[in-house]
Amino acid sequence: MQVDAMLLLQRQMEVEGLVRAPPKTPADLVAVAATFSELTKFVTRIGRIATRLGLPLELVFQCLLGLGAGNVDFDKQKRDGDVPMHQAKVLNRDAANSIAPQLRASVEAEELEQLVERSGRMRTFLRIKVEDANDLSQARRGLALAEEYCEQLRMLSEGDPERMWAIYKADDEPSIRRAIRGAPGAGADGAAAADGTGSDAEGSGPTTKPRP
Repeated sequence: MQVDAMLLLQRQMEVEGLVRAPPKTPADLVAVAATFSELTKFVTRIGRIATRLGLPLELVFQCLLGLGAGNVDFDKQKRDGDVPMHQAKVLNRDAANSIAPQLRASVEAEELEQLVERSGRMRTFLRIKVEDANDLSQARRGLALAEEYCEQLRMLSEGDPERMWAIYKADDEPSIRRAIRGAPGAGADGAAAADGTGSDAEGSGPTTKPRP
């Protein structure tokens, strides 16, 4: 597999900047990767609900935040995980609260509970604020790239959390390639492919075995 080590380094830095609590252990990285996947599905799901109900996506998201806050109003949601609602004063709280009956009528109670939980998790998991339409658009792009990056780590590490972590923590191109070569099942052929030095690399010809 041809590997763009510099792109991996760029994605690693983006992930570090995207989440409020970057992973510190292999288990953390696996959990963060799972959360990226969950939140990507969450945004897709509420987008479909918003389309079906003819509502703006951000309004549905804000309503879910309100449902999750219970009796705590939008201005006091900064208590949730010590993450402030930076734009609380410009959010259309009345409109967000007014669509709660529509959501309850169109979404099964169990699923609605899951969506409410994920809305709160998304706001506290991501470093960027997630409140209005622009925020959601930025978050969706960031989640998609992060999920793709974590999937690439899984492939390169053959699903081994320790190797996945080694690739993630590598801080330069040679370190990344060494981590990939050390992945389980990566023999000489895998190392050559990772370095781009195999027989298919540019400028190299086929290897000829000596005659007996």
